[in-house]
Amino acid sequence: MTAPRARANISGAPFGGQSHTNAARPRSCARDVTTTAKKTLVLVGLGVVVAGVVLWQVLRMTRPRPFTVRSARIAALDVATRSGEIEFIHPKSGRRTTVTARNIPPDCEITIDGRPADVSELRVGDAVAVRGLFYPYDQSARPQAVHVTRTSPVTQPTTNREAGRGAV
Repeated sequence: MTAPRARANISGAPFGGQSHTNAARPRSCARDVTTTAKKTLVLVGLGVVVAGVVLWQVLRMTRPRPFTVRSARIAALDVATRSGEIEFIHPKSGRRTTVTARNIPPDCEITIDGRPADVSELRVGDAVAVRGLFYPYDQSARPQAVHVTRTSPVTQPTTNREAGRGAV
């Protein structure tokens, strides 16, 4: 009788054995990275991306943005503190929007019907066009230019009868 032979798998190593030991394999092989390490690297990379997006949003919200409102009305005005509020219909949402100016700067260009004016000459209810900077984090504004349009009583008739006079 002959001695039984050890069976070998496709790689040529006997069953239950390994074709080579871990010590023979170089340490820099990509096969050495475990699944847990790969998951950790992916999660760290995802965390860095999320942190970057959050930081970008925070910086964007703290940065003032230029704005222009062409048709607004002065809703409140305090000459002593140089502050006020304007109301307008928001062009995108269609809702009435109120923006507060906590400090109208002294260098703000203010005109009434095209002539230079001061904050003390403004009135609640005036129709205004405003250009300035909007601060999203506290929903306030810093106007750079305020242009008031008032209808002059000389050009507007007081009754319909006066408007019809002289027309032939």
